[in-house]
Formats: sequence, C-alpha cells, structure tokens
Amino acid sequence: PLARGEDVLPGRHAYSHVMALSSAARAYVELGDPRYREAAANGWNFLERQRFASGGWGPSETLVRAGGSELADSLTTTADHFETPCGAYATMKLARYLLRFTADARYGDGLERVLYNGLLAVKPPDSEGNSPYYSSYNPGATKVFYPSKWPCCSGTLVQGVADYVRNVYFQAPGAIYVNLFTPSRVQWSIPGRRVSLVQETDYPAGEHVTLRVDTAAPAEFAVMIRVPGWLRQEPEIRINGRRALIAAAPGTFAALRRTWKGGDRIELRLPQAFRTEPIDRAHRGIVAMMRGPLMYCALHFDGAPAAPSRRPLAPLSGAALTPVAGSHQSYVQPAGAQQRIFVPFYAVENESYDVYFQRS
Repeated sequence: PLARGEDVLPGRHAYSHVMALSSAARAYVELGDPRYREAAANGWNFLERQRFASGGWGPSETLVRAGGSELADSLTTTADHFETPCGAYATMKLARYLLRFTADARYGDGLERVLYNGLLAVKPPDSEGNSPYYSSYNPGATKVFYPSKWPCCSGTLVQGVADYVRNVYFQAPGAIYVNLFTPSRVQWSIPGRRVSLVQETDYPAGEHVTLRVDTAAPAEFAVMIRVPGWLRQEPEIRINGRRALIAAAPGTFAALRRTWKGGDRIELRLPQAFRTEPIDRAHRGIVAMMRGPLMYCALHFDGAPAAPSRRPLAPLSGAALTPVAGSHQSYVQPAGAQQRIFVPFYAVENESYDVYFQRS
C-alpha cells in the first residue's frame, strides 16, 4: 500500500514499522527499483500527518489514522507517547535516506525536530541499566526510566548519539550541503585540493550561524544551506559582510555558488519567534508552544504529577513571553495571578511539565 500512496494500517510495534521503511530505502539503493523509494517517501508522509510537536509519533507504540482523534485523546489516556530513542533513531535514519535521494529540505526539518526534542530530550541513563524509553506529553508529566533495565532504547540511544553527526553535512558533485546548524568542521575533496568548512553557532538558542571556508587555493563549488521551513520569511545571508542576493525560501536549500577563497565567510541569521502548533487538524485548539525547531513546555512546581487522565490541559493565554533575566533559553508568561516558566523540552530534568495547552 505504501508504494501506491496509501496510508498504512494502524498497528502495534510502530518502531519496527518505521525501521522497515529504512529497509525499503536501502533496497532502493541496492536494487534501484523506484517502488522502494516511493514506499519510504509515502511512509514519511504518513508519519508527518500524525506526529506530535516534538517530531515523535506512535502513542502506546501504535500508529494511528491521520485525521482521527487518537493523537489528541492520547494526551489524557496514556503517558507513553513516543518510544523516543528507538523512534528518534528510526526517524533520523529514514530522513537521511530521503534527503540523499531528493535534496528536499523538509526531511532535514523533520530530522532536526526529532533530534532536539526527542534524542536530546530524554532522561539521561545511568550505569545500572536504568534507561529512558517513552517521552510523555500528558499534562503534568515527568521524565522517567523504563520499568525494566536495559530496554531496547538503551541501545538505540547510543546509536542515535553516535550517528547524528552523519546528518550535519552532505556532499554532492560540486556542492556541500549544510543540513544541521552546530559547531563543527567538515573536510572534503574537489579535483586537485582539499577544502574545509568550519561552522560556528549557538543555535538553536541563538539566531546566528557563521561558516568559514578554508582552502589553500581558490575553488569553485556551491554551499547549499538548509532554510528551515518554520521561518516566516527568507533569512538574511551575507558573504564577507555583503548581503547575498539569492533565493532562500523557507523549506528549501539556498544555493551559494561561487569561486571561494580561504577565509571567506558566510553569515546566516535565522530569526526565531514563538508560535503555536496544533496537535492535528481536527483539534486546532490543542496546541504546543514552539520556537524555531524547539518544543517548549511549561514547568510545574506543585509537587507530584497527577495521573494522565486526571489533569486537564492547561489554558494558554495570548500574553507574550519574555526572557528570564540571567537565563539562556527560559521565558516567562503571565498566567493570571501567577507566572508560567517555559523552557525547551530538552532542558527539563526532574520537574513536571505541560507540553500541550488549550488555546483560550
């Protein structure tokens, strides 16, 4: 069915289903049969229509029908929303295949989303075999370990952490693709010489990215920079201080092709503002708070959390969020007589939190 553009049927063991899509992508690499590529791409489309704001999917390890109420219902019926290390690894692997096949920036966007809000956001494991498994998005949730030691996610967490560096840059004839924004250095060969690109940034906390070219002799190639789809307008791109007059629409790769010299600098600004994202089309009043690629959540300081089905979604006011003095990524929002503190999901440690809200 996936090769014909149809939805897969709901079912258990969602992680295994998504890993099978990477197997289809690998079959396309080896056999060249386009049906395998189409199956992988349609599987991704299916996941996009049922994902949480984190990029996660599969509440209680079950794929659900897009357009139904299962995703919203799960917020008050379970705390097992996304089998995170396994699911994040499967998502990133599939996105990497599809990005290689198509150079479509939406796969980079999806990969980045689950990297920050999934893999990076799980509770750190310990040396006794206590490991994270599910991410919970129900009201008043906490990050906990799986009841049994050394679950499958203890292995895929290590794989995902070791593997994510493969997703930062991609190479094509005459071009280098910058997919993720993180301090790094990449070196590759073009005819007759070696070329390096050095990236400096505090993204996603900050909005600025700098890329420096290192080459012993002038070299012609293209630097392809992913322009995130969540941007509200084209970003500002400068080369050696001058504005680059190129197409840079959100959701594409901006192409900077020229003869580069050692020391050339590319400066990129990715303006980030808070926005809300509905859980699905049928429940547009149930929203998560997003800034750039990051899912933000409101912290609780009122003791032990309630059971998943006992606490309603908190209302979300339209009041603006303002930075907390002395904090890098914390924001405060007035909430009646109190104040609500928002932090990136990956910054939560032992606090209880709210991810989804009822828009007021």
